[in-house]
Parts: sequence; structure tokens; C-alpha cells
Amino acid sequence: MSIGVVFGERDFRAGWAQPAPQAWTLERMAWSAMGGPDVAWISATAPVGPPDRWRDLLRCPVELFSAGGERCWWGYVSTVSLESAGGALRMSLDEMRNSVVCRYRVFGGQERVERIRDEACVALYGEKETLLDLGESSPLRAAAAARAVLQRWSGARSAWERAKGTLTGSLRVRLGLRGWWHTLGWRLFLASGEGSAAVDVDWNANAEIGVGSSSALARCAQALVDGHNDYPGWRPLELEVRARRVGSPTDTLQVSFYRADAAGVPVGLALDTAAVPTGPELQDVRVSLSGAAQVVPADPFALVFSRTGGLNATHYYRVGLREPGGAYACLSWNGTYWSERVPHACALVRAVGGADTTELAMYYASPLRGGQFLSRVLAEAHSGVDSAAQDGRARTCRRELEDMLRAGSAGGLPLLAEVDARRVLRVWPAVEGDAEWHIGADGSLRPAWGGASAGPGQAGRVPGHWARYDAFPGAPPALVQGCAWENGRLVVTSVPGRGWPR
Repeated sequence: MSIGVVFGERDFRAGWAQPAPQAWTLERMAWSAMGGPDVAWISATAPVGPPDRWRDLLRCPVELFSAGGERCWWGYVSTVSLESAGGALRMSLDEMRNSVVCRYRVFGGQERVERIRDEACVALYGEKETLLDLGESSPLRAAAAARAVLQRWSGARSAWERAKGTLTGSLRVRLGLRGWWHTLGWRLFLASGEGSAAVDVDWNANAEIGVGSSSALARCAQALVDGHNDYPGWRPLELEVRARRVGSPTDTLQVSFYRADAAGVPVGLALDTAAVPTGPELQDVRVSLSGAAQVVPADPFALVFSRTGGLNATHYYRVGLREPGGAYACLSWNGTYWSERVPHACALVRAVGGADTTELAMYYASPLRGGQFLSRVLAEAHSGVDSAAQDGRARTCRRELEDMLRAGSAGGLPLLAEVDARRVLRVWPAVEGDAEWHIGADGSLRPAWGGASAGPGQAGRVPGHWARYDAFPGAPPALVQGCAWENGRLVVTSVPGRGWPR
């Protein structure tokens, strides 16, 4: 099947041009509800000439048009393969890596990260990272290992992969294309504390403070701050504290979330409160919050510990401290005002949380992070589902986003995403509705309102919409996850909706 093809400039300058007039044949193209255009393969026959003109298409934008002139697929050139009777050449960005992130621990336990990039290759194609996890190592060995990996996989140093012989006669050109969604997997994220806040001292208690034992120790407070200024606001979902009980108190130790002023003093009303389970020994305790509060990076907040019953000098609670303290000192409330504990100390507390998955999608896919080729990121509605902050794993923006899309929305339906032809990433929740398409017994796809079977020009609009199988007329609609145009026919992948026979 012939198809119209245009190529753009690698730096996205205006204008489109083909390297030479070619009659392109469509071998396969596919779309997904996670990202829109997925993969495509096209081929053409050309006279033998300088192969570099084909290699120069790598990472250039490309758009495919149906016979009727309708844009049906877009993305970038990922693989160039030249085949002739005398030999073959091939180069691909799929295997290329031009930035190495080397994670290791120096002798003694401190974790470090070494990054080495091939600047010339990054300037040509964009940054494509790989992770090298060495475990325990020295800085010299880590840098040498990273350079060795970079030398092996960098596209700027990779020549054409040559088969025996040379290119002679007519040339078959095959181009492997990828949708822009694939480029979200080019950069790595390492855990760096986003969506969390903790006291800036060693997590080892060497002192304690009483809570509810006297009027001078009616309550205690510890201010925290999330120093990741560019991270979105998040809701604290879990606290970790170090506490114990003294005697046999019949009430409960509780912790409340407050705003704090610049000095770390609690202000206003409690925004969230939870009970803290305690035992006779000082130990780490995890506390679940409702998520009603909001943390704004760079703005301090305070955790206030109090008891639900009256003061008692024999039966009360104690919270673990670290002396000397950090930026914010532990405060005690004497019924009239807050004062710093003497000597200076910090209460050992941590707060971790999350944010709405659509808010995090906009953060992770921003051009400074995973979306280096995107022009904009739009979340059309909140999902109503919180995603936890980054943990100790290293993963890509694409992995993060796909996990969020699978988590879906509060209504129980998945999230959908598409990178459009202008490289704008849109994220929105799927909605239940009537089937817009019908899938025939032969696999054909036609609009519910009637008309001819869908061709390549319409197939890209199907993923993320509902379809009904003619073979199961009584079953509810199914959500189309993907479709591929291959060998002149459309192949549809769908997920059954609620009420489908199992």
C-alpha cells in the first residue's frame, strides 16, 4: 500500500521535504491509547547513492498521509536500513545510548551518581540515558566504567553496521519509525526526595521529649520543609515518627499537620490529624494520614504531637530527638507560647506523600525532564487518584506515566494519553459511553453510525474509544487499547469493559 511521507528538520524548524522523490510503501503502522502513534515501517526503492543522506534522517520528524491526503501517523525516524544485492547497511537509535548514569557507593556506604555524556551525539539526536549500577566502587573506577559503556553504545561513534560486500544496483530503503511517546523513555529518574520531607539530621535518637506529662510539656512540634522547589505540591499520606509511651496511659498520642511560619512555629488550625500507636520501647512508627493537607515545596509545615487525654506526670508519651538539631528546632508548648527545647534538638520525623497522577504527569513529562522533544504537556482533568512520590528505583518518564495511566481515574476507568502532531502531550480520563465503533467477525472496524470500514486515515482515532464486537451483540462495549494497519487490514486490541462475560 502506497502512502505519502514527509520529513522535517531535526531541530523542528519550519518546512518539510523528502530527501528525494520516492514512492513509499507502507508495511505496518500502529497506534496506542498510551501515547497515540506507536510504531511504523515504510520502504522504498532508490538508486544507489551516498548512504549518509539516508542516515541523516535519524531522529528527524516524519508524518504519514493516506491516499486521500489525511495525516494518519507522526513521529520520528528511529531506524535506517539499506539493502542491495551486494550488501546492507543499518543504523538505529533503538540501541543507541549517549549518556551514562553511573550509580555506585563509595567505600563506606555513601551513594554517588556519575553522569558522562557524548555531547556531540546529544546535540544531534537528544539525550538517551542508560543506567550503570556498580554497587561498591571508587570514583575513578566508576568514571572509567561509564566511559567504556558510552564508547560502546554512543551513536556519534557508531558506524553503519556493515554486512559483507558493498551497496550495488538498486537500493531498498526501509525506515523504522517511532511515535514521540517512545522518547519519554530516553531519560532516567533517580530517587531524590521529591514528595517527601524529613529533619536534616542523622536518624539516630540520642534524646527524648515528653508529651502530655506537665503544663510545660503539653505539646511538642517539629517543622519540616520540602526543598525541591520545582516539584509540584503534594499531599502527605504517611508519617514516620520515633515515639514510645511511659507508664500505662489510657488515651492516645496523636500527630497533627499545621502550616508553619518562617521560624517553624505552627500557625492556624490543624489540617490533618492521626493517631500514633506506641509501645514501651522507643521505635519507628508509621502513621497514615487522610491526605487532607497540602505541602508546598520550600514552604515549612509543622507536625504537632499531643495527647487526647489530660496531663499526667506518670502516664504520658515521649518522642525521639537528635541533638544537636538542624535548621528547625523541636518546640514545646507550655499553654501560652512555643519555645525551643534546650539543648537544641530535632524530633525524628519524616513525611511522604503523593499528588494527583495528572499533575505528576505534567511534571515528569516537562521538557526539562522526560519530555525533551515535547512542546507542551496538558492534563485536561484531574484523575482523582494520588500517586506516591519517587522511591529508590531508577526508571524512565515513560514507565512513570504508563504506571499512572494504568492506575486510572477515581471512576475506575483508565487514563488516556496522546502526543499529537505538534508534539503536545494530552492526558485525560476515559469516560464510559455508547460504542462509537463496531468490530466485525472478520476484524474489520466501522463507525457505529454506519459507513465503510475504517482505513489507515481513520484508524488512529480509534484507540481510547469504545467499540462493540458483532460476535457478542449482548456484551457491553470494550475499550480499544490499540490498533495496527498491517497487510492491508486493521488489527484491533481492546479491553473488555464492565459486565463482559468472563
